[in-house]
Order: sequence, then structure tokens, then C-alpha cells
Amino acid sequence: MNKVVLACALAAVSLSSMAQIPLTEHGRYEVKLLKDGKERVVGVTALNAPVPFTYRSGQEVSEVSCIRSGQSVTMQSKPKFIGVALDISRRADDPGQADVTLEDEDLLNMEKISEGDCASLIAKTEGLSSTKIAVRLPRDNETLNVPVDGGRYVLQITHRID
Repeated sequence: MNKVVLACALAAVSLSSMAQIPLTEHGRYEVKLLKDGKERVVGVTALNAPVPFTYRSGQEVSEVSCIRSGQSVTMQSKPKFIGVALDISRRADDPGQADVTLEDEDLLNMEKISEGDCASLIAKTEGLSSTKIAVRLPRDNETLNVPVDGGRYVLQITHRID
């Protein structure tokens, strides 16, 4: 349900920012991210809008690093996103291309790594780590299927002109 609401909100923002451009002239892009044939992300965007297609569902965890410098010990915390994320933005230098960043990671556990009195806490994950690809955008009711991670994931972008 949250995926549908988020997709509708993103589509409304994208489409409302294009009010001066007739939608039928440019159409819309239907976006799907499939994992093992099952939908992980579904949405609609114009991609011509200032706001690119962005989907993010998951959690932030804090990884803690212990840094020893001589006699002093310093702890640093850094957030790490765990979940499903998909960003698609049209390239400014070539509007027929888009830059895509996607990830789909699950948290296995938080692992403590000790070096005497200096311990770090690291997130152990499985799945698809952040992956960047460039794609050619489909045209005129064409569907583009881009295999990722040996084909386990498929990014599907369909250009619809109604």
C-alpha cells in the first residue's frame, strides 16, 4: 500500500511540474524493479520533470567505527541505508539516456568487531548493494528490460503515449 501511495505522490509531483507541457506530447514512463520475477518497486513518472523518479523504502542503521590514534580512542557513527532504493534521472547531456542507481539489501545482523578495548559495530547485509547503470530510455510505447546482478533483478521501463 505504501508503495502505491508513494508512486502516486511522485507521479503527481512530476506531472504537476510539467503543467505547461502537454502530457500526450511526451507521454509517461512506467517503472518496475523486479527481483526473481516479483515486483519490488512500481511507479510512474514523466522523467522530464525537475524531480527525477525516486523510491526509497527501508531503514537507516548506525555503523560505529572505533579509531585508535596513539593513546586516544575515538568513536565515529555513520548512517547506513538498508532496504530498497531506486533513482532514475534523465541525463542533461543526452535526454535519451538516464542514470540509474538501485539497491536492495536486507540486514542480517550487526556485527561487533573488537580490537582490545576498541570495538566497532558493522551492519552485515545481503542482497544487491548500490549499483549504478546508464540506460537508453524507451520511446513510443516501447519497453526496455535491463538485467542487473546476473539477471536476478530486472529494471523495466515502459514509455507510454496515450
